[in-house]
Amino acid sequence: MRPMPGVAIDPTRGETRGMGRHDDMSEDQLREELVSFARLILLLDRKGALLDRSASVLRLLGELRRMVFAWEVRATNREGPPQARRPRTPEPLAPDDPSARIVREALQREEQLRRELGGEAVDDDAKGEGT
Repeated sequence: MRPMPGVAIDPTRGETRGMGRHDDMSEDQLREELVSFARLILLLDRKGALLDRSASVLRLLGELRRMVFAWEVRATNREGPPQARRPRTPEPLAPDDPSARIVREALQREEQLRRELGGEAVDDDAKGEGT
């Protein structure tokens, strides 16, 4: 595929190279590539050739995606490693808390049901249902 005129992106450049080919790209270079792509889309649209060149546009878009992804990864790394998070432990609920009341009532209902059933566990599969 030959490079498109007026576009800084060359999708044939470095296709065989591995990851990291965009690691040295600056913020200004990435911005230039994005603006160049936008101009190309507008140019192709004005000439009525946008859909005719859709395969080339997709290849360029894929290359841009890789560039943006590499830049995002580097931007994340510039912020430093993630801070260690403390494991979250639930705080005990106050007795008058509505959530505590709901849990307490549910546990009381469960205990009452167990007493009514004679302490037997309810297991539908044990009764032969579902087979």
